[in-house]
Parts: sequence; C-alpha cells; structure tokens
Amino acid sequence: AAFLSEEMLHPDEVFQYLEQAHRLVFGYGVVPWEYIHGIRSWLLPMILALPLWITHRLGVNDPHLYIPIIRTLACLVSLSAIFCAYWIGRQLYSESVGRVACLLTAVWWEMVFWGHKATPEIWGMYLLLGAFACLVSRPNRWSALLFGLCCAGAVAFRLQYAPPVAILGAVALMYGWRRKWSLYHVIAAAIGVLAVVGLVGWLDYYTWGGWWVSYYNNYLYNRVYGVSSLFGEHPVYFYPLQLGINSAGFFWLAIALSLLFKLRKTWLLLVLIASIMLPHTLIPHKEYRFITAVIPLCLLLVA
Repeated sequence: AAFLSEEMLHPDEVFQYLEQAHRLVFGYGVVPWEYIHGIRSWLLPMILALPLWITHRLGVNDPHLYIPIIRTLACLVSLSAIFCAYWIGRQLYSESVGRVACLLTAVWWEMVFWGHKATPEIWGMYLLLGAFACLVSRPNRWSALLFGLCCAGAVAFRLQYAPPVAILGAVALMYGWRRKWSLYHVIAAAIGVLAVVGLVGWLDYYTWGGWWVSYYNNYLYNRVYGVSSLFGEHPVYFYPLQLGINSAGFFWLAIALSLLFKLRKTWLLLVLIASIMLPHTLIPHKEYRFITAVIPLCLLLVA
C-alpha cells in the first residue's frame, strides 16, 4: 500500500507536512495560508525534515526515491499501534484477547491505509495508544515517564485529543490516590508532560515568535473566527454514521454488546471512545480522519 498507492487521505497530508518538510530542506515549496498566519506547529514538518535532510546530504534528491523512504519510516512507526493493541488487550483482559487485538490492528483496512501516512491525527493516535499501554502496565519510573511523554505528545500533535488524554491522566492520578502508583511515578509522568509542553512551546517561540502561539491561533481561527466552517459543515450524526459504514457495523455491535453485557473493564475503552467522538461531533466542520484514534479502541472492543 505504501509503495503502490498514490491516494491521499487529505491534501493536508502533502501540503501541510511533507511539503513544509521539503521547504525546510530544499529551500522552496508551496506555502499554505496556515503557515502565513501561524496556526500550525512546525513539530511534524521538522520531524519529517530529518530523514529528508539525511537523504539530501547523501545525494538522494529524486522524489521517487526519498518519498518511499519516508513512507517506510512511517510504516515502522505504525507498528507501535499493533504492539500497543496487543499489550492493552493482554493487560486489561487476557493473552488471547491481546493476540486477537494485535491481529485485528495489523490487518484492519483503515490501519493499513493509514500506516504509511504522517499526519497529526495518525501520529497522535499512536501516542495516545502508547500512553494507554503505559497506563495499564506494571508501573515503574520509566513507564510513568513514557506515559507523560506520550500524553503530552498526543496533544501536541492534535490539540483535540486533549479530552481522552485528560481521562488517562485522571486514571493515573486515581492510581496514585489508591497507591497503585507511587509519588515517584506521578512525578515522573509530570516531568514527561512538562518536557513536551516546554519543547512545543519553545518550538512555537522559535518559529512563530510566541510561546504555544500556533495552538492559540488554531483555536482562534477555527473556533472563534469560524474559518473551518468555510470548508464545509456536517450533521451531528456524521461520525457515528461513518464509523458504522466503514466498519460494516462491527464497531457499533461491539459497543452495544459491551454495554448490554457489562463486559469487564470495558468502561475505560467506552469512555475514551466517547471522549473523542463527542467533542468532535460538536464541531460543525467534520472529517472522518479527525477521529482516527477511535479505530484501534473499537478494534480492542471487538477483540
């Protein structure tokens, strides 16, 4: 799929991220309006610029060569979702559930189609799953630190993932209250969060001249000024309908059965799914790619 497909998830996939990484390395390229008004963070373009810079230094300047390299690296990053699905399923339920979740995540058509793409929604999804996997693991200082890094990283890539991250954070604090996590674990997680928050703030200051200004401008332009509505509005049932169509009804069946039979430990999955679906539903401009993080969570429910 990575090497043979030229289908785009959305034009942003090229113009907002790959093109800006190309502009950093080669010095020319299309400049979208978002990079004039400062409503995009340079975090993802700078990450993508690193392999581009290496290939450029090696004399590999043909897009037919360096684009497959970037897609291959994105595929390797996507393997984290498969491992996290296995680990979450195993820790929450059983070894067999973990294996089924691993298999479903590896072969599910949307996960395959997204595997070679580098967008904030998709990479934020990987970090959200990583935070979830760290949360259900046996706590130690390194897993707690990684939990904090993944939580803040998910929000840094996609600000709209703040609600599910807040839920994971609340569960971590509950673990601390019940002494499942020690004070050192909570501190390690907080250090991870503060490190990422400081990094993306400094990056905005370096590139746009203000701390965390791209996140403020993103909210200002899209919510206050209503710029996102210029690209189309959809009814409130758009996401539930698309989720049902794209899964042939399996996801809604899994959710219904979880509620009906009150399956053990499914409440956290259900709350995380709701925390992604509901806030996005309230936004008039809707695109299915915005709720990509729901897909692996639903696959866990199916497993």
